[in-house]
Amino acid sequence: MEAAVITAVGIDVSKSKSTVAVPRPGGEIVLRPFEVHHTNSDLKKLASTLKKLGGDIRIVVEHTSTYWRPIALTLKEAGFFPLLMRFAVE
Repeated sequence: MEAAVITAVGIDVSKSKSTVAVPRPGGEIVLRPFEVHHTNSDLKKLASTLKKLGGDIRIVVEHTSTYWRPIALTLKEAGFFPLLMRFAVE
């Protein structure tokens, strides 16, 4: 049985836009990092782009203030399960 390939999606959130990176194991770059503005059209385009990748997609969203909410909601409505992560800076 062949193991499913997991596609990781990392989203670095800021106030009006986020940076999205999409790698796979072994250093394969699926999509080069790109910016997504926090508008309905850009967020829906992001969800559509991720759906086209197919397979097992895991999404990690940086938990920054309340800026993560529109991204997480759009991805959840598109059928994804975004994982929110807080990163402490010391």
